[in-house]
This record gives sequence, C-alpha cells and structure tokens, in this order.
Amino acid sequence: MDIKLSEQAHMLKDSNLFVNPSEGMSLLEKQKIFLVLAGRKQVTEVYSGHWEQLSPNERRTVADDPKEVAALLDALGLSYRLQPQEHTVAATIALDQTVLDHYFDIASRSNNDLELGKLFGYPQTAAEGFIQNKHLDTATQDKVIAAAGLPDYFATFFLSTDHYQEEIATLKEWYSLLEQYGLVAS
Repeated sequence: MDIKLSEQAHMLKDSNLFVNPSEGMSLLEKQKIFLVLAGRKQVTEVYSGHWEQLSPNERRTVADDPKEVAALLDALGLSYRLQPQEHTVAATIALDQTVLDHYFDIASRSNNDLELGKLFGYPQTAAEGFIQNKHLDTATQDKVIAAAGLPDYFATFFLSTDHYQEEIATLKEWYSLLEQYGLVAS
C-alpha cells in the first residue's frame, strides 16, 4: 500500500465531512474523492452535508461548514471549487488546479460529454454509451453490478449496453482499491 494514500484514506474515513446521509451510502462521497487521490479519476463532484433532526419523525440535510470542507480538501492536497448550497456544500475537486480549470472550461461548452467522461475516469465506451443513450437502465445495471459481486452503493457510472462486461472491470478495480484502503462499508 502507498503510505501517502493510506494516510489520506484514514483522514477521509475519520472525517465527519462528505458523509452521504442516505441509507447504505455513507462512504460514497469519500470514495469519489479517494479515486481522485489515487489517480483513477482526474476530477469528481462531491457533496458534504449532514442530517438535522427537526422532530422525532422529520429530518433534513443541511450543508456542512464550507471552511471545514475547504480545510479537509487542503489537508488532502486537492484543488477544488466549492459551491455552498442550501442542503450541501458541492465541491468539484482535482489533484491540481490546471486539471480543475480544464474541467470548468470543458463544462462551459456544449457537446462535451465524452471529454467530461474521460476526466471523471469513465471508460470511453461508457461515456459514448451515455451520449448515444445506449446504456443499461438502472434495474439492469443493478443486477449486472450485483452479479459481478459488487455492492449496491459505491462510486459508479452508467454501463453501456454494448460493452458493459468490459466496463465492469473498471468498477471491480475501483472497488478493490477502495477495499484495500478501507473505504467500503463493512
């Protein structure tokens, strides 16, 4: 294991930030961040918020403190752009500012899904399938992911209808890496 990645994984796991409040998805945002740190994605978008209990039967998500979010991302050595929102702090992150600037340049243009998919670490066939609307529907994708021995909730992408068997290899590699560094639900 890489010592620096191990330290970053512990920092992420120990943080109360970027905890997805939805059932079974608590590590999802942290997984996406780690995949950037590990070089599997050049860019990702993540969200940091937490549950606020309004009454015994009612709760809502509220944004985490943007200063705390920035401090964690700084400590991890990431470049980022924060967009505070009512219920979360959205963060677009990359390993360096040049890549982050490139992402925002591409995102500002139309017909950019293939380039964006590459920055997000998606296989080209998956990005092309998404663009051409030739991707698995959610129910089928869930079955394919389960059949591959992967959990319901971790950082994924739309699998293409024509190449999903090859694309599963990327998801398996991502999951194995996340598992190795302790960033999967036990």
